[in-house]
Formats: sequence, C-alpha cells, structure tokens
Amino acid sequence: MIRLVIMACAVLGLPFLVRNLKTHKALPAACGLGVYWLGGLLNFLASSLNGWRMPVMTDGDVSGAWQVATPATRLPWLIDRFSYMHGDYLTIFSIGDVLILSGAVLTIAGVVYWAVKRLQSLNPTTSLHPS
Repeated sequence: MIRLVIMACAVLGLPFLVRNLKTHKALPAACGLGVYWLGGLLNFLASSLNGWRMPVMTDGDVSGAWQVATPATRLPWLIDRFSYMHGDYLTIFSIGDVLILSGAVLTIAGVVYWAVKRLQSLNPTTSLHPS
C-alpha cells in the first residue's frame, strides 16, 4: 500500500515539477521534487518488472508488497538490497528509497528557503536573526 501512495505522489507531483522548473520561482523545491520523483520511478520500475512486488535480498520471510529476490529477479540493482540494524530491527532499502528520502528533504528545505526569501522581500526591514 505504501508503495502505491509513493507512486501516486510522484505522478501527482510531476505537473508541479514541470511548472516550477520552467518559472525558476521555487527551483530548489522543484529540484528536490525531481529527485523524489526519480526515486519513485526507480521503485516503480523494480516493482512492476517483478510481478508488482519489490524483491528483497534477505534470508528471512517477507510478505505483503515484497518478495525474496531470486536469480531471475529483474533489475537487481534497483531492488531492496541495502540493510542496516538498529537495535533488534532490520531495515532494508533500495536506491529509490534513498532518492525518495533525499528528495523529500530537499523539497522541504527548498520550500522553507523560498518562504524565508518571500517573507524578506515583503518586509525587508525585518531580520530573521535574533539581536
């Protein structure tokens, strides 16, 4: 379900990306959204070419939207293959997941930057730094 939401957000964000890349008004946010969109596209490709279930390189059991990777897995460099442990919890992620997270952070930073610049242009005498 979460992959479907990520794919839907990537598709719905495409018009915003194209519009803002053309106008250059919110370029940092649009670049972040582009990175986010690319990550969603990579995950979409990996899932769609493997029976709509993301292959995972693991020895354990998987369920839901995932399946254990096999030698027949298509686009193996895009599947959930990287892992790290924190406590007793194992997290497995893909290149697309990294791009989605990076794009979200860049988009939020770009929107905050744009908002601060917009506020400064409306009232240039106000400083954002405490005295």
